[in-house]
Amino acid sequence: KTMEKGMPDESNFKGVTGILEGNQQNIKIPLTEKSSPGDTYSIIIHFDDGDKIFEFPGDDKPSVFKDGTVNYVRTLITPDLTETPQ
Repeated sequence: KTMEKGMPDESNFKGVTGILEGNQQNIKIPLTEKSSPGDTYSIIIHFDDGDKIFEFPGDDKPSVFKDGTVNYVRTLITPDLTETPQ
């Protein structure tokens, strides 16, 4: 498998969500497994190839800077203070 320049390991992804083009904040990404406060994740935006289906691995390529380095951010899981304990 060929890795893009500066690409974090995507072989173990934990969630997917669709976002619209433009500036957005507070995007929630549903995870496929339980996480704990303090866990960290890399968030990588991929561009859809036009079929409106997330294809990974596949034709949906990650966002990259002009030098070819993958554009990603690291995030820290924090407790959701809006949830009511059960």
